[in-house]
Amino acid sequence: LKSVGDKMKDFGSTMSTYVSLPLAALAGASIKAFGDIQSLKNGLTAITGSAQEANEQFVRLKELAKLPGLGLKEVTKGSISLQVIGFTAEKAEKSIKAFGNAVATVGGGRDQFERATYGLAQLANTDFPLGEDLNIIKDAIPQVTPLLKEAFGSARSDELAKMGVSSGQVVDAIVNGLSKLPPVTGGINAA
Repeated sequence: LKSVGDKMKDFGSTMSTYVSLPLAALAGASIKAFGDIQSLKNGLTAITGSAQEANEQFVRLKELAKLPGLGLKEVTKGSISLQVIGFTAEKAEKSIKAFGNAVATVGGGRDQFERATYGLAQLANTDFPLGEDLNIIKDAIPQVTPLLKEAFGSARSDELAKMGVSSGQVVDAIVNGLSKLPPVTGGINAA
């Protein structure tokens, strides 16, 4: 009986170490993930004013987050920041898709994507393009420079302002130009 008892005790200790503790950790991670998703949805609801619209957008954003180099948090935060400054949900999603693909094209990831969408929000929030905002985008997405040169003959903010090119025109040229890039398929880095 003592031998069987010792074996049962060892079995219980093993189960606690290799099953119970990992399950507890998994439960904690699940609760945190649920809280993070709930926070993202709440942010969308605050912007849209409708829980139903926020849920519909969130479904679309989850699909965008599957693209190489993107994540749900970055995509949702990007959409919120763009909608706050006046982008429609559709324009924000088109911009996110174009920027995400462009970042992945040059081997970038979430950090570059976040910087680029921040720069886009800053750029779109001014009347005329500022060098600082353009440089943030060009640093994260080098393809922007040739797009601007093709569209306006220059990629310098001071020259664009002298020509009377508005920030809205620059934003449209960047988003439309990047939207024409071939889609990047996932690789080992995206996985």
